[in-house]
Amino acid sequence: MNFLKYIIGIQFIFLSCYLTGQTVFEQDIVCGGVTAAGFSTCSGSGTGLITIDIAPGSTIKKAWLFGYRIGDSTLPMDVNFNTVSYNFNEDNQISPLTNNNNISAGPNFAVHAVNVTNSINSVQNNYQIEVYPQINGQPCLNCRYGCFYLVVIYENLSLPKTGYSLLINDQDNTLLVNYSVNGLNPIDLNFPVSLAIHSDRIGLASLNDGSILSLNGNLLGTLSGPDQVNDAFGCGVKGHFNYNNNQLYGLDDDTADNIISGDGDGLVDINGYLVTNNSFNFDIQYEHSAAVNTNFYLSFPVVYTPFCDTFSVTVSQDTSICQGTQLQLSATGGSAYYWTASPGSLSCTDCPNPVFTGDSSELITVRVWNNDSCSVVRPIKVNVFPEPKFSFVSLMNNTCGDTVGEIHAQATDSTFTTQYALNSGNWQPQGNFTGLTAGNYTVSILDTNGCTNDSLVQITDSIATDAYFTANPTSGTPPLPVLFDNQSTHATDYTWSINGQNFGSSLGSFTFDTSGVYTITLVAWNNNPLCADTFSLAITVFDSLIYTIPNVFSPNGDGINDFFGITVNRPTELSVTITNRWGNIVVQSEKTAKSGFNPLWDGTENSEKCTDGTYFYVIRIEEELKQGFVELRR
Repeated sequence: MNFLKYIIGIQFIFLSCYLTGQTVFEQDIVCGGVTAAGFSTCSGSGTGLITIDIAPGSTIKKAWLFGYRIGDSTLPMDVNFNTVSYNFNEDNQISPLTNNNNISAGPNFAVHAVNVTNSINSVQNNYQIEVYPQINGQPCLNCRYGCFYLVVIYENLSLPKTGYSLLINDQDNTLLVNYSVNGLNPIDLNFPVSLAIHSDRIGLASLNDGSILSLNGNLLGTLSGPDQVNDAFGCGVKGHFNYNNNQLYGLDDDTADNIISGDGDGLVDINGYLVTNNSFNFDIQYEHSAAVNTNFYLSFPVVYTPFCDTFSVTVSQDTSICQGTQLQLSATGGSAYYWTASPGSLSCTDCPNPVFTGDSSELITVRVWNNDSCSVVRPIKVNVFPEPKFSFVSLMNNTCGDTVGEIHAQATDSTFTTQYALNSGNWQPQGNFTGLTAGNYTVSILDTNGCTNDSLVQITDSIATDAYFTANPTSGTPPLPVLFDNQSTHATDYTWSINGQNFGSSLGSFTFDTSGVYTITLVAWNNNPLCADTFSLAITVFDSLIYTIPNVFSPNGDGINDFFGITVNRPTELSVTITNRWGNIVVQSEKTAKSGFNPLWDGTENSEKCTDGTYFYVIRIEEELKQGFVELRR
């Protein structure tokens, strides 16, 4: 058979079955063996002893400590294992959240795994575990991590090959839960095949409160009661075993036979029930419907003697990234690859080097095939830290020409946000930035996970400068000296001009020698010419005064020469007094004359027409006094 077609067929089978099976957390082949044992806290805290069995002369390849969580995922918990403290938290969650029908326990339920390889000694079989959930030194009643199960893979070149597949429960709970196990390495059915049950909080068979285990349609017995090592009611069974040299050995109260023999037994040799040498189905059915709460069946190690040879595989390490960051993954050592992750989070699933673009944490596994039907599965936990968020970004705009703009930023969760920066500058512990000019700014926040977020803001300018001056006088005849008083506010710099001609930054006075209209302009600004304000005044310089006064007028209403008046060549102030021949005042007034003819008398007195005759006037024009007579003729 063409090898490529064979591998493609394997991938198709694995993919189609995996969708209804359990999460294959890790699968491998080792010259050596696998041993496992567990301890349940039952009530949530306590101290226990986990006893395993490592063949003499072995070295430790890998060790996993599995546990599970009920309730709030944001509350971590320290577990003291073999005098070393390990933290169970969201970062080491390896299963999706499954349904929890126990309302009091909260909605979150998931399996966690911590690598404890460095705490395992090849000549040590007893390990103390202490579970006292605390936060900041205080007891934590809601830190509900429990039922810890240690799986140790050890190498020993004097022993034959052992294959193992660590299966993690990812199913919601019902009265009857079906599990489909596929993609195992081809099993040599001449030797035992171990299925161990890692469980918690199941009752006694005598109370009809256990679970019936069936495999490929064969009834194997009832899972019930606590282990001998955990004899408190409800602690559940854990399959304690050691598999090496093609043999299965039961530890604690577990027996290496083909049935579940009673309370506390969580180990079974399933060799005689297998139809194929790389897959099987098994069911767990609750004896009593009241037991259906959270699915307390957590993991299922399957250990056997394979036909496969060992082969070296390297994969990416567990890592943490920030939301929105791409992560290059890689696997080497095989002829074909298949990656399992949430839909759309990988650039490819059948390549050796996919790119992860997911926006939430997840367990990714990669199955690597050798040049035959054998494969290994490696887990990669990618923790995606959420992007820190801004709760607010406020600003105070700048006054043009000053540096009084301000930006104030605050992260939504200041507990995890340690620093702030402006325009990629130095980080600082507070998000307050002052002394800013107008412009575009980028405010950045950096949290304790090393993740950042940016907010773009703009500070605008408001022009506070008010240009203003007074001139005294604003009109007159040449030579006309004028004094200027600069009364501008919020300004530091000035430019004066007269009819567009620049007169510099200061103008206290100026004498106008010729007649005309002159525009005086003051431009004032505060430090920056872009912040300028402008103010202008007109100065009028008149020619010498020329006037004419008639000596006769005829107020007969014909519209011709109906008024006695004065004609001037420019505006001027004047006063006039008109008397009759007997010296009686007929008209007396003051007015501002405009350029041209200005009527002074219409030939009446108190609305009565005056008689024809000669009348006398005295007109004062500026500093000049003009006296004369005018004859009234109708």
